[in-house]
Amino acid sequence: MDAQIAVVGVGTIGSMALWQLARAGVAAIGFEQFTVGHDKSAAGGESRIFRTAYVEGPEYIPYLQRSLDLWRDLESETGAEILTLTSGLTIGSPGGPAITQVLDGCRQYGLDHEFLDHAALQARYPQHLLHSDEVGVIDPHAGVIRPGRAIAAAAKAARDGGAHIVDGTRVDTITSLRGHVEIQAGDRIWKVAQAVVTVGPWIAATVPALARLVVPHRVQLAWHTVSDPDQYGLQRSPVFLRESPHGLVFGFPSLDGATVKVGMHQSYSDFGPSEMVTDPDRLDHTVNRSRITATGRELSMLLAGLTPEPARVETFMDGYTVDGAPVVGRAPGLDNVWILAGFSGHGFKMAPAFGEVAAQLAQTGTAELHTSAFGPDRFARVG
Repeated sequence: MDAQIAVVGVGTIGSMALWQLARAGVAAIGFEQFTVGHDKSAAGGESRIFRTAYVEGPEYIPYLQRSLDLWRDLESETGAEILTLTSGLTIGSPGGPAITQVLDGCRQYGLDHEFLDHAALQARYPQHLLHSDEVGVIDPHAGVIRPGRAIAAAAKAARDGGAHIVDGTRVDTITSLRGHVEIQAGDRIWKVAQAVVTVGPWIAATVPALARLVVPHRVQLAWHTVSDPDQYGLQRSPVFLRESPHGLVFGFPSLDGATVKVGMHQSYSDFGPSEMVTDPDRLDHTVNRSRITATGRELSMLLAGLTPEPARVETFMDGYTVDGAPVVGRAPGLDNVWILAGFSGHGFKMAPAFGEVAAQLAQTGTAELHTSAFGPDRFARVG
């Protein structure tokens, strides 16, 4: 055997899985087709939101709580500054889904939070142009993650712990045989007992059985100038989610002192045919001008001094599932191969916990955090 466990794809989830395997003293090897820390897929865009009060569902809160501890562990082990807490703000109508779901999750898990009525919200955060009925919930354990630093730090910790990383090398095939897995990469075949596949938008080429379950879509992120950058600084402007007529708006404080990254959260059903990525190796970077323009106009009515036309737009991609939940479990038809894919635009904040789950599954077949809601068998009726 060349290693006990292989991790195919040392990106958002894979770097964390490799770190956890090295921490456990497991002989592990990682394969990355590009350089570790590349921005060609879901880790691009300079920043990601971290929050524990979660609109998307309470089932993710244990993952977020565990990830907060692991982000701090990774910083401690490597000296990298990865997560900056700014607090997090959810804005919506009192009976709307965002506020209701956040408050329900906070109560269910005993999360620290603060409710702001309309007057308090307006007084504390004047950069948000509020509608007459909007209120807010503050999550003190929310902030900004630097994704490039995070992946680089996890890969470094993995190497320091004894893991080997083969980068610049694409995995061509993964074959499950009796008692081991063979991985063809570059000019040789590697043998391992178990494999974890975390290749993001390339999942269909690596595990064809998932081609119809996890669909890559391109995501365009925009940075807008603001008339008063100080108002949007790290000390005065939390990361936020806000209900709007067209979905959830997300935003960050200014990290460069001039622009803020804001946009609309997109789910599987929000993407048009032109945004489906048929070949991840040939991502179309053409800006969807009509969508960006319409979104910019809406954002300028929600945030004080925001210029509707973005100063910068960048294109990335991620794998999406129909229900917005990831696929975590044994790869269909491949013994001793585990998959984590389809995080649908909200996986990075939970990457350390899902990386830990991946490492546990590959070692013992079970994980401390629940995974039943994310199993590929939930799509049994698809196709």
